[in-house]
Amino acid sequence: VGLLMLLCTWLTNCPIAVTHFLHNAANVPFLTAQISENLGEEEQLVQGLCALLLGICIYYNDNTLENTTKDKLKQLIEKRIGKEN
Repeated sequence: VGLLMLLCTWLTNCPIAVTHFLHNAANVPFLTAQISENLGEEEQLVQGLCALLLGICIYYNDNTLENTTKDKLKQLIEKRIGKEN
């Protein structure tokens, strides 16, 4: 939880940090996997922070990485997680 909070704070208002975070190809699949899992109530905080972090990555993304543009991330979320979740 602490690491997710740190990442959310670090990436907010910093497109360069978001680009570096998205440059690691394992980060987005990890976040989407955490969000889409059906876990107990004690894990809802982790899921919420992962969703917040993914939202920050979309909002502050400057589209410099071809594979992780805002539109591609939104499509990935719709495909793996769904709009309702």
